[in-house]
Amino acid sequence: MRLAETGTLAELTDALRAHPIGAVDELGRTALHGAAASGRSDVTAELLRRGAPLEATSLRGSTPLLEACEAADAGVVRALLDALADVNAREADGSTVMHALARASAPPEAEAARCLELLLRSTGGAALCAAVDAAGHPPLVRFAASGLGSCVARLLDAHTSGRGPKPNAATLDAALRAAAAAGRLEVTRLLLGRGARPAAAHAPGGCALHLAALGGHAATLRL
Repeated sequence: MRLAETGTLAELTDALRAHPIGAVDELGRTALHGAAASGRSDVTAELLRRGAPLEATSLRGSTPLLEACEAADAGVVRALLDALADVNAREADGSTVMHALARASAPPEAEAARCLELLLRSTGGAALCAAVDAAGHPPLVRFAASGLGSCVARLLDAHTSGRGPKPNAATLDAALRAAAAAGRLEVTRLLLGRGARPAAAHAPGGCALHLAALGGHAATLRL
């Protein structure tokens, strides 16, 4: 696992002579998980060429594709999709590949947008837009909370190219509440422009205005 994440390709090749390619660590992760999570496109390609298990599931229910999405690495996501990784895989908490992408830790927005486009264009991409996690939130709400405006905009427009459903009023309002609560100014502005309702109530938590006030996001309140 360590070599897949940080070692050279030559070091990994040597290690594979002594260890099965599908060996797992204490978290149930394989070398392909490690390479995918670390954005190692060269290592990912070599592991796939050698027949690494594409759908191996870690203890938290994560596949290599889910981890590549959480790392927001478009090159690795593309390689796994080209190898026919299951785009409908879910983690134990119900998170899909789009939910995993939305929780990526401060990814470059353009890279996250490229990952999202790959997922939308994959078989089953449209259904992913409406899939909810254990908390009942579709990806649009999670992207709004993360402040990834390009991804929010793409999901809002996915229906125009047949890549996803048109978000209904309740989903727009939920996305607005998530953005307002997190102080995501540009995403809040975008959602307001698309018809999200700032005073639409929801229990628990209240409306977007209430959540912005509780979070001390004065700039969001002024929109």
